[in-house]
Parts: sequence; structure tokens; C-alpha cells
Amino acid sequence: MQNITQLMQCDAEQMFRDWGEPARFLELIQRYDVESGQLVEVTFAAELRVIRMEDKSVPMANVSATLDLTKRLVLVRTAELPDDAPLSQARLMFDEQDYVIEHVRESNLSGMLVLECVLHGPIEESC
Repeated sequence: MQNITQLMQCDAEQMFRDWGEPARFLELIQRYDVESGQLVEVTFAAELRVIRMEDKSVPMANVSATLDLTKRLVLVRTAELPDDAPLSQARLMFDEQDYVIEHVRESNLSGMLVLECVLHGPIEESC
């Protein structure tokens, strides 16, 4: 007989098969190039699947006009993330859009993380 942890892990795997969407994890590393005297950004990419949990538009702080930022919560499997990847310097690409990872927290499901991402790019105007 399986224990409850194994059952929950099987359910999580089924969730990713049913609702998972393809995404790209982009690890951004900046380094100083001595020869050119410039700061160079190097990107490492990894393919993974995410489950979209929540989308919301939130007012942009300290702006007098009505501008919204698109925030998205996604669930990811830690096993799909590159080892020792600094999540604070990473981005997620999905739905052909680039998201900055703003906050990371442990999920209630073992081996999963919840990433709070903010759309990186043009600001959306709300009506």
C-alpha cells in the first residue's frame, strides 16, 4: 500500500501532465569583460513545464496615472530547475512573454515551488 506522500506525488505528476504548459527558464549572469571593459550578460536556458495558478493586474506603485503590472503565480517542479540557479536573477518565458521572478515560496506539494512573476516589458494601460 502506498503512503500519502507517494499518492500526492502521483497526483502532482498527473496535474503537470494535464495542465502543465511549456516554459523556458532563463538564468541571467552578468560578468565584467576585462578586454572590452564592459558588463556582459550571459543567458543559460532550460525547458520546463509550469502550471498557471493565478493571473492578476495590480496598480503600479508611485505612479499617478492608472497603470497596471501583470503578475502571474506559477507552480514549478524543483527537479526541472537547473541546480543552484539563482532564482532572483532569472526569468520565465511562456505565452511568448518574458516574466521576472519576483518572489519564490515552497508549495504545499513536495518538490514544488510557487513563483510570483511580473511581466517584463511594456506597461499595460487599464481602462
